[in-house]
Amino acid sequence: MDIGIQQLMVGKLLKNKEKTIELLNALKESGYSSIELDGFMIRKVPFIVKALTDMAGMPTGNSNKLNWSEIIPSVGLNVIAIHEDLETIETKFEMVVEECSLHKCKYVVITGMYQYDYDSIEELNKLVERLNKVGSALKEKGLHLLYHNHNVEFSRLENGLTSFEYILNNTNAEFVNFEFDGYWATDAGINVIKMIETLGTRLKLYHINDRQKKKYGKSMTPIVKFDASELGCGVMDIKGIVEALKKTTCEAIILETHRNWINKNPLDSARISAAFLQNMK
Repeated sequence: MDIGIQQLMVGKLLKNKEKTIELLNALKESGYSSIELDGFMIRKVPFIVKALTDMAGMPTGNSNKLNWSEIIPSVGLNVIAIHEDLETIETKFEMVVEECSLHKCKYVVITGMYQYDYDSIEELNKLVERLNKVGSALKEKGLHLLYHNHNVEFSRLENGLTSFEYILNNTNAEFVNFEFDGYWATDAGINVIKMIETLGTRLKLYHINDRQKKKYGKSMTPIVKFDASELGCGVMDIKGIVEALKKTTCEAIILETHRNWINKNPLDSARISAAFLQNMK
């Protein structure tokens, strides 16, 4: 499996081209072979998008001003996936396809889904239909749609299933698969290792993070409850999770944290987590 990092994690360090190349080289030297991009960080977006992201504690730096299709190949990293919201894929489909072609990646990941009503089967059916439709269209272009979870998908429906299980059971595996995030699943009380086994061949990428016991106060992002931690330094069974992933078809483990970094520096934090994963190899 590749070891990757989410672009948003290092957003505050993206000052200019030279600093960004220096950062990416440092990540590669630490053991990262892949980076996962965010659509709103690799192209111009309305100012409000950047402002809201910054206010939520996930600064994007000057990422929008950088030519990522030149920078990433220059340091030899692989683009494992691009995160997009569902509406952007639906309304700007050709643009998303072109970006994937430009960065030579095959996975488009649906993210930021927590604004949907996951307690309603009627609304879930609408979501499943949209996912299947977009996934089918992407497959025709040689691309693959992945669904990224937060903790909100694990509320219980009237039929006893979680919303996540409903999405898993009702999407077409030919068109929709998963980038599973164990941090959020743990936050919802889910046994991550069992869910990895349940996902089976539909698990293509894995978002990894460790967490502390400390709970913090109000946030712009209401789903965030517990502080993050460098891998192996928190309370999650990261070793067990990685061993479980080794038995799957998962192609990459991707690190993403947004706060509580050692030395308040995401690069220092990423280095510690990379060393932990390298030891697990």
